[in-house]
Amino acid sequence: MNKPAGYVSADYLRKAAELAQTLKLRTYELMNIKPGDQLLDAGCGPGIDTIELARLIDDTGHVYGIDVDKDMLAEANALAEKENLQGRITHQLAEVLKLPFETNQLDACRAERLFQVLPSSTNKEQVLDELLRVVKPGGRIVLADTDWATASVDFGDTAFERRMMGFFAETMRPNAYAGRQFFRMLKQRAANNIEIEVFPMIVTDYGQTPFGDWLCGEAVEKSIASKDEMMNWKNLLANDNKSGEFYCTVNMVLVSGENI
Repeated sequence: MNKPAGYVSADYLRKAAELAQTLKLRTYELMNIKPGDQLLDAGCGPGIDTIELARLIDDTGHVYGIDVDKDMLAEANALAEKENLQGRITHQLAEVLKLPFETNQLDACRAERLFQVLPSSTNKEQVLDELLRVVKPGGRIVLADTDWATASVDFGDTAFERRMMGFFAETMRPNAYAGRQFFRMLKQRAANNIEIEVFPMIVTDYGQTPFGDWLCGEAVEKSIASKDEMMNWKNLLANDNKSGEFYCTVNMVLVSGENI
């Protein structure tokens, strides 16, 4: 089956994980994982994080990964078998608004870059309520996502760059500002011991950004930029990339707390 434009592949996620390694390790720390814990990775993708979480528990614990992409889950299961951790991990097809777990079943859960890709019609507060439902009182919830308003590309025409970054955030991500919203959402639910951290993601490889063919095609189609403008954008950034001068950054926001 053909994937839609902008589809994030497992290979892209694996490469992005290398850039976000410090952030990922911090999410694990904030889950306060102990041997025997029952953990959830919501939006687990190809199992990058479920594998690492499984290493932090023993055989009496278990890691659950849920996703709506069957291909991602197949890759996650293959990775678990390769690492001989399949006994500690269950990857399953599930909707985040209807998690297949009992109330107060889990010791901790994490969701990284999940909220930004939820359909715009999805009620984010209900998603958070469902995540909190399945976590025990005192259990940890860890949320990490991008604030795409902070995306910045070194480009000579700053006004044009701002137009492209604004268009990307407003049009090409269903929930581009998810990261900045987590503190308010957890605070409104009276979560305890809320912590906030910001991680700048620095990218020096143009191919590792979503600002190439996808952005260019959508901008032309929506009459945000002309074909000539987008060709100039692509050529100049590709030249910067070739010379090792490409630079892009965006902030990831990490918010965690204890369920009440």
